[in-house]
Amino acid sequence: MEVVEHVSEIQKPYKLASREFKKESTIVKVSRNVEIGGKKYML
Repeated sequence: MEVVEHVSEIQKPYKLASREFKKESTIVKVSRNVEIGGKKYML
C-alpha cells in the first residue's frame, strides 16, 4: 500500500518570505495610531 503521492524538493529556503513571492512590505497595525513595517522605522 503506497501512502505518499508526491514528494518535491525545496528549491529555495524561506520561499514564502522572499521578495520574489511578495513584493510589498508587510505592515502590522498595533493600535489605531501605531503601525510597524513598511518604510517607517520604529524605535
